[in-house]
Amino acid sequence: MLAGQAASCMTACTGSADPHLPVGTRYTYRFATNTSTGLQGAQEERSGLGLQGLVTLHVLGPCQMALQLQDVQVTSVLGAKVEVLKESERLSAALGRVPLRFVLRAGRVAHLCPHRAEPRWALNVKRAVLSLVQGHPGTPGRQTTDEVDVLGRCPTTYEQRGATLRKTKDLARCSLRRARSSLRSQALPLPAHGPQAGLASRLSCLQRFQAGVLREASCEELDAVGPLSEKARAVQMWTLASLTLLQEVPPDPAVAALPVSDPEDGELTPSSLLYEWEETLPQATVAAAAASLRKLCLAQTTSFEAAELLLTLVSQLQGLTLEALMELWRHSSFKCHGNWQPLVDALPSCGTEPCVGLMVELIAAGEVEADEVEVWLWSLAFIPQPTDAMVHTLL
Repeated sequence: MLAGQAASCMTACTGSADPHLPVGTRYTYRFATNTSTGLQGAQEERSGLGLQGLVTLHVLGPCQMALQLQDVQVTSVLGAKVEVLKESERLSAALGRVPLRFVLRAGRVAHLCPHRAEPRWALNVKRAVLSLVQGHPGTPGRQTTDEVDVLGRCPTTYEQRGATLRKTKDLARCSLRRARSSLRSQALPLPAHGPQAGLASRLSCLQRFQAGVLREASCEELDAVGPLSEKARAVQMWTLASLTLLQEVPPDPAVAALPVSDPEDGELTPSSLLYEWEETLPQATVAAAAASLRKLCLAQTTSFEAAELLLTLVSQLQGLTLEALMELWRHSSFKCHGNWQPLVDALPSCGTEPCVGLMVELIAAGEVEADEVEVWLWSLAFIPQPTDAMVHTLL
């Protein structure tokens, strides 16, 4: 991309700049987010990950902004135990390597101008931060509009409550959603006599502005699955995120500000707040999947270790061909304690053509029980991106 094209990515507003965001001003925030999973009602048994650090927003020009991250720490949470991961220093360096330039118009992030060398995962972290920044200050009363952020394109309701702006989303109504599992955010088809179970997702945020400047923001996202039987409890995932303004530094002629464009602007390319998936699957082998199966057999079925191992196994299955999956089945179709077959439980969440092919082969060969066949057949309806080959396999 030519320098002129890159400069056009960082388009300035027509007319005067926002008087609340003087050019050259820097706003430093404390950022924190925590994602945890657990059974409904089992607060002390949750496990999850946390991310915290400093966020600086630079006002480069009219509507022209830049975001910088620094001092980022990644933590693991298991019940009451919180531990800083040793990878934090490396991740912090990657996240802080290049600033993310973006265009902000009337509280909305119009588009991003990321450096082409920015890793996709790092850009997604910054998208999540800017989704907290994005708002609709000055909303009179209650308004609903379509909004694009890291969660997708969603009907979003803004409601002014005194000095606080409340933002809510029903994530089941979002398009371009980031979810990429075999279960979508919608009701699960269950027998009429069974409990009403399914997937529910919602987001609720509170933002506080003062003199047109975001002082603090907090969001809570809840994704709940199930329960899928009368005796089971729902599985819930909570994501809590917050921004708190620590410092506002006015323009200082003695301090060099970030330029709207720099010598590397030729690498800028327009983008949006939408989450981007890494398209390359990790290199998977039959041996690695077999090792995960053996570890699952040794783990306690209801433990968080087993849950994490099962997610790892699903990821490994997604990278295997049908021939490799058949080989894995021949050598690892054993049953663990309590007649549990982890490979059978993992297949419905895989969602690839080879996994569907193996499921069909095993059903035709009578290798699985009738109740497991029913679960598999229901799971086919929730594959996010079904292909013609999958349909032909089922015929």
